Amino acid sequence: MYEIMRLAKEKLNQEEKDFSGGQKEKVIYKEVSQALQSFCENERFARAVIENPKTLSDCCKSVFSGWSGTGISDLEVYKRAAGFYFPQATVRFHMEICLDAKDSGSSAGGEIISLLDLI
Repeated sequence: MYEIMRLAKEKLNQEEKDFSGGQKEKVIYKEVSQALQSFCENERFARAVIENPKTLSDCCKSVFSGWSGTGISDLEVYKRAAGFYFPQATVRFHMEICLDAKDSGSSAGGEIISLLDLI
């Protein structure tokens, strides 16, 4: 199990080093790689990454496929990247605001903010 996760992360890490893409793709590839590597903590997702013969470069290109807007949210980028490897995947964000510097290291005193509240 852990071997699959390690191999998937190594694959993505190598593909990050070998990345080639256009201007838009170059803006997102490092963060997408890091997010995908964290998603590889899930064995099923890690297996999907290993079994997919396409690369991180292909993934980042697919993120913008069919996108005609002038900007794209982080959430949409990560949804599309995860979907490249695992079409049924969904991505959820959790944000927390810390109002005092002393609270920055813990959730005590922070407020939970749903992205849905920002729409």
